[in-house]
Amino acid sequence: MSPVRKTVVLVLATLMIAGGAWLLYEQFTASTIIYGKFLLGGGALVFVGLVLLWEDFIALMLGRKTP
Repeated sequence: MSPVRKTVVLVLATLMIAGGAWLLYEQFTASTIIYGKFLLGGGALVFVGLVLLWEDFIALMLGRKTP
């Protein structure tokens, strides 16, 4: 994997996790009505961002093979 691609994936995955976590935080703390679609969207963003980080960085650091 090229260094530019690694950098782009790292930045996008980090932004996905941060954006999803912010959406969940806002729904649970500042919202008067909690909408399930925003919870689902925020959770999905966090999940996909974590999967990207696991596949491209964390698993490789731990010496595990990914498909």
